[in-house]
Amino acid sequence: MLHDLNLAAAYADHLVMMCDGRIVTSGTPSEVFTTANLKRVFDLDAHVIHDPESGSPICVPRKRHHSITESCSLAEEDSVL
Repeated sequence: MLHDLNLAAAYADHLVMMCDGRIVTSGTPSEVFTTANLKRVFDLDAHVIHDPESGSPICVPRKRHHSITESCSLAEEDSVL
């Protein structure tokens, strides 16, 4: 069993995605490894692209955007007076 999404998609012939102990979906990596399934099962906002070498799907997480106030708050907390 693999929990690394990209390794599972690269090496498995059949994937099973589970949530709360129940099977949500199963099938080939291309059938299972979709943006909708990644969001539904892992609450992960990601792009799914295909590896140019192998053709297997790859998960690329989307960058999270922080607001200016969040950045300022974090900077203030990290600063030393």
